[in-house]
Amino acid sequence: LTPMNLTNDPASDRDPAWSPDGTRIAFTSTRNGLVEIFLMDADGANPSGLGLYGFEPAWSPDGAWLAYATGSGLGLYDLTTGASWSATFDPGDHSPRWLLDGSRRIAFERSVERQDGAFDMDLFTVDVSDLVNPMESVLIERPGDDFDPAFGDSLTGARFAYATADGDPANEIGISAEFDGSTDRTIPGRNPTWSADGRFVAYDDDAGSLWLFEPGSGNPPIALTDGGTTGFGDADPDWRPSASDACTNGLDDDGDGYVDAEDPGCLGESDPDETRADVACDNGVDDDGDGFADAADPGCPTPLASPEDPLCDNGL
Repeated sequence: LTPMNLTNDPASDRDPAWSPDGTRIAFTSTRNGLVEIFLMDADGANPSGLGLYGFEPAWSPDGAWLAYATGSGLGLYDLTTGASWSATFDPGDHSPRWLLDGSRRIAFERSVERQDGAFDMDLFTVDVSDLVNPMESVLIERPGDDFDPAFGDSLTGARFAYATADGDPANEIGISAEFDGSTDRTIPGRNPTWSADGRFVAYDDDAGSLWLFEPGSGNPPIALTDGGTTGFGDADPDWRPSASDACTNGLDDDGDGYVDAEDPGCLGESDPDETRADVACDNGVDDDGDGFADAADPGCPTPLASPEDPLCDNGL
């Protein structure tokens, strides 16, 4: 794997966050002398500051809003109007992440003082459906530190990942199907982020390297970079969204009777967008033996020739 350098400024650039449509990246930079949120194109071109003095930007699922940490709470920025709002007012609030359940809730970490004077990191949510009166609730509250929440639609059923510092090694990532602090699996690391299909979790570690893990596969994590030995720290990974959410939207987009993870087009190396109306054209297999599979087969683009009839669509 060869990393692509998107920014090359003497200032510090960090906290990258892809827009839901994959065309832009929000990030934090000090290039104007202050900690400010910038936007740039997917290839790193046209960086521009938003005048938002904060960090850790996070896109809403519809791409209309940015949530970010301000140092005195969480802020919201309307990308259409340019208006900004305050969502929380606690200086210990960081790492905002939008839930993917269709609500207007944002998960975040908060530094909470205990009765003995010590501080723990707990996870909370804030519902910003009413911008004038945002409503907070506890997500995970227990002894030890829980932070860096991340959400995904996973083929394995695991849909929640977060970092915890309540064990050895110091930082671990818990992966779970529930939001109650339980874990189906833990791996050393922090800053988890889910792939668009929910199959993989990318994350960084204390040594400054990036890793890839596939929950439920039984496979060990795979090292993506080795920042610890090169002298540079690699951190805060974020996945570029897929071009379509047809495999994660709960709908039978192509009318073949299968939805999302059940659809052959989502599980196999075939049509990733559920665009063929029958299984033979969406299963990653050359059903009629003519050397073409699924969308590449001449019989699949036209319903009359479906499903991959060997005589009427062999290209001869």
